[in-house]
Amino acid sequence: MALGKKGIFFTIMAFFFLGLLLLYFFNQQPVQIRKAISGAGKSSVKTRIILLNDHVKNLDESLLTRALRVSGKAAMLSLMDDAVRKDSYVVDLNRSFTEILRNGTINGIDLTTEGIFYMVNNTFDQHIRDIINATNGFLNVQSDVSIGKVWLFQDNDTGPWQYGIMVDISYWLRDDTASWNYTRPILVAEDILGFHDLPYRLELSSNRSITKTNITSWNVNETRAFIGQRSFRSEEQAPSFLMRLSGQANSSSCCGIESLVPPNTPLEKNMSYVDYCYFFESCPGSTITGNYSLYNVTSITNSSYHFLLEPYHISLERYNVSAYAYSWR
Repeated sequence: MALGKKGIFFTIMAFFFLGLLLLYFFNQQPVQIRKAISGAGKSSVKTRIILLNDHVKNLDESLLTRALRVSGKAAMLSLMDDAVRKDSYVVDLNRSFTEILRNGTINGIDLTTEGIFYMVNNTFDQHIRDIINATNGFLNVQSDVSIGKVWLFQDNDTGPWQYGIMVDISYWLRDDTASWNYTRPILVAEDILGFHDLPYRLELSSNRSITKTNITSWNVNETRAFIGQRSFRSEEQAPSFLMRLSGQANSSSCCGIESLVPPNTPLEKNMSYVDYCYFFESCPGSTITGNYSLYNVTSITNSSYHFLLEPYHISLERYNVSAYAYSWR
């Protein structure tokens, strides 16, 4: 995280001291010229406007986006550490994430009092203040940024292996020559790969890092290899990464991921060993109060590994082990 904060600093300094690359144009409110340009001062005023206009573009396309990416990653790590410390899933995910991102607090409590330090001098609001102070001081202008609503999401654009952060930003800048004023969202996408999966931590006290399997064609041998990989696959009936943070077992057609519960699990259940089925006891055919429809799988299930799958996951379209499945009782 320190590298991320240094990166923002160097980006700002590079802009101020080395000049700006002209970036692609975006839709914004037209620049408003505050005084007539004429005579000998025309060239210098024009140069000033070009400089400030380039700064507005760089702010939108680079500085604010980089600040959101760095603070957003720190906020997600903080959110997960707080959940592990409390041994509970995240209640009101978007609100909690927003509070951490902007204030470095959770329910009004400074995260440093819980031994979580990712957000020290690293909140999104702090980065915005640093950028504005540098802008106002070096360019001798008046400017400010107002932060609006924050969204944490996964959808068809992010897919299962990323999540998105979007923040509404209102920005204004003015000096004696011109003024700029616009409102637009800042959007970043962040990989989930490398994060520890919260359900494994809370349910099994196991630190399972999220990795994506390279298996694409399934059979009993590949299923056994998948268990050994301790990796994840996409699955439309499974919950997404963000849903898993909240302890939800609902399906996510765009973004669901699943893994298989490994051997030597502390608490064995008569449940499908697909992780969300096992943890949340939610899959059809393997509910505690319903009629059991569970199967052992030859060459996977043994006396020390009570591996079970329900009908949906033994099918050809999923793990393709129906030819090896036999009733568990």
